[in-house]
Amino acid sequence: MFGRGWSLSWLSESLPNKPHTQMQWRSVPGYKGPGGSLEVPNRGQLLFRRFGPDSCIVELTIGYEVPGLLQPFASVLTPTVEGILRTDMQRFARYAVDHQARPQA
Repeated sequence: MFGRGWSLSWLSESLPNKPHTQMQWRSVPGYKGPGGSLEVPNRGQLLFRRFGPDSCIVELTIGYEVPGLLQPFASVLTPTVEGILRTDMQRFARYAVDHQARPQA
């Protein structure tokens, strides 16, 4: 399957956030990731919305620029990037459930 074993990484700086409800970032220009991979300028945010007393809905919005060399393959890469992000969000959900704050007795 195309994209299997791929990962995305970037160095980011935080933008103004709203505690417990919103995290925002943008990538730091010039960072190319491990092994000198391509720079992919991006920015995004996570929104956390309460969904009942013990859970929330997490919404990820991310925008990125496809590097010039990969422009001809953008339509093929988009589903791959979406799959990577979906897998990462599922991993984050498992982490959040495993590490959620528990009421103290």
